[in-house]
Amino acid sequence: MNSLPSPWSRALQFEQAVLNPRYPTREALLNELLGCFATVGLWEMYGLKLDAERVSLSEYINRKDEAVGPFARSLFFFNDRG
Repeated sequence: MNSLPSPWSRALQFEQAVLNPRYPTREALLNELLGCFATVGLWEMYGLKLDAERVSLSEYINRKDEAVGPFARSLFFFNDRG
């Protein structure tokens, strides 16, 4: 058994907090998410370095691991439903 959490577990918690009004830690997660959005909006003012890189989810959906592949597939197929 792996005692380390999936690198995507936090993103999945945010997803549940946004989508599920009965999620147990919803309020705290939404506050954290809004703080993240504020940081992104104010990054220049605080001299933070913020870079983004475009990735192709189709390059990751066939990964045979417990984190990247499943998360990429969920995003890829969610996006495909448009």
